[in-house]
Amino acid sequence: MELEEAIKNNPHLGIYLKKFQEQTGVLPQFLPQLSRDMDKKNVNIIYPVGDPLFIHLYGTQKIG
Repeated sequence: MELEEAIKNNPHLGIYLKKFQEQTGVLPQFLPQLSRDMDKKNVNIIYPVGDPLFIHLYGTQKIG
């Protein structure tokens, strides 16, 4: 699943991402599934866990 497809099928995701970008100036990286080799110090990812649910992990060493 790609981000555009996920937003098309789940409009609430597009609304959430727009608000998040307005507040932070960044967008999370969309991952179809998690991987153990991702950066764990500066995390900003969103991934599906089953329609229509997504999990957004966001954090840095500074904010925890």
